[in-house]
Amino acid sequence: MSKRTSSALLALSVLAVSLAGCTSKPASVASFDSGEIPAGVYIYNQYSQYSQFMSYTGTADLSFKVSEDKTLEDAIKEDSLDAMKKYAAVESECARLGITLSEGEMEDIAQSADKSYNYSKELYSKKGIAQTSVEKTAVNNSLYYKLMEKLYSEGGEMAVTKEEKEKYLTDTYRRAAIIDIPLTDDEGNPLEGEEKEKAKKEAKELFSAIEKNEKSFTEVFKSVNEKKGTAVPEQDDAKKYSTLITKDDFRFAPDFTVSLFSGDKKEMNKPFIYEAEASTYIYMVFDVLENNFADELGSNLIFEMKSKDFSDYLLKKSEEINLVFDEKALKAYEIKKIVDR
Repeated sequence: MSKRTSSALLALSVLAVSLAGCTSKPASVASFDSGEIPAGVYIYNQYSQYSQFMSYTGTADLSFKVSEDKTLEDAIKEDSLDAMKKYAAVESECARLGITLSEGEMEDIAQSADKSYNYSKELYSKKGIAQTSVEKTAVNNSLYYKLMEKLYSEGGEMAVTKEEKEKYLTDTYRRAAIIDIPLTDDEGNPLEGEEKEKAKKEAKELFSAIEKNEKSFTEVFKSVNEKKGTAVPEQDDAKKYSTLITKDDFRFAPDFTVSLFSGDKKEMNKPFIYEAEASTYIYMVFDVLENNFADELGSNLIFEMKSKDFSDYLLKKSEEINLVFDEKALKAYEIKKIVDR
């Protein structure tokens, strides 16, 4: 090969690299003190939100109004940018506190990401999402929960006290064993007239039998449920049939759940009766804190109590790590462009 030919090829090679640099899209959408946010992570977050919204509502229209002054496209961008801020803050805070994932945890994530990615490989590839982006997102999610537990558990920088946990539980939950006697027929239609009065009378008689110790609560609980076609295990303690109830619990009539949280505190371990429109409830209330329930919930209670606070904490921390977004990259990876691919 002549020197002239060699020089020409070298010039073409340099030009090709130069052009590739001009036309290829950025590999990251932001940088911060200890790293970068990969573009694929940003794309994956946006497209996940879009897919989730589409599955819930059935609409794929990005101009859909999610509020008076915000379209779906606006909402996805806003939420994704916040998610990226938290992504960076988690990476930074975990580096500061020395929080890492074990080899076993990393292997589990890699296997899960591999399975998830290959399930939708064609779609992900089309949208510009690499398997590494799915994996990095999963790693960051795991670090998110490890960081949260570290900060809010005993000995942490923002540790939740036992008193705080107990107050949250007593404000948020009620524990009760409930016998639900429906005032409807087998097809769910409301009983009327004499049939309804008869069912209400039978419920009152069962309550009276429990109150007078003629029948045990567990005996009535089992018989009523079996009559409805629900098999229940034999128990000698009504507490073993108890369940946790929240203020917006959909399993029971709203006025009944409101009554459980009213200022009129119910005596523990004593039967009560409540008549709602479609059911009569015979129930017993128990102490939600009994048997160290807060300890039993462990880190799950912290996640439930502090999710909003932790999200705010991460957004604030993102302002302290020199996080800079690449506006050209954000423009290149707008959700409408990802959807149109």
